[in-house]
Amino acid sequence: MSTENRRVLAIEAHPDDMEFMCSGVLYILGQKRHEISICCIANGDCGSRTEPPEAITKIRREEALRTAELLKAAFYPLGERDLRVHFNDSTVMKVTEYIRKVDPLIVFTHPHEDYMADHEMTSRVVRAACFSAPISNYATYSILPERGKNGADD
Repeated sequence: MSTENRRVLAIEAHPDDMEFMCSGVLYILGQKRHEISICCIANGDCGSRTEPPEAITKIRREEALRTAELLKAAFYPLGERDLRVHFNDSTVMKVTEYIRKVDPLIVFTHPHEDYMADHEMTSRVVRAACFSAPISNYATYSILPERGKNGADD
């Protein structure tokens, strides 16, 4: 394999969004030896009418980890709450730091106009973070712990 950048990053609002939006293309890119990373901004805590937030968060994280395992992808959850994804300094800095860490050639995210505010805010945050990441004078907090391929602290 050459030394060219073969890293691909999918940044989605919720744990199941990547599966709906771009899992097929990520699978194909993975088969072509691209290095895949997945980032979820929110944790999925509002994703059920029957399960309490803590339980559904755990279920959806486990589902996301299984998907990442199938794709041989790194998974990183940022842990924001559902319906509380906002375009603000804190969120843009978190996403910028993760983009800097992965240093992707390609970034997938939501369209700017979507049926859900969390998706639209994620799109705007990702656009700002992609613009900010290569700007060395854009300071961010060092708030991202080192994570392993399974999303757990190493």
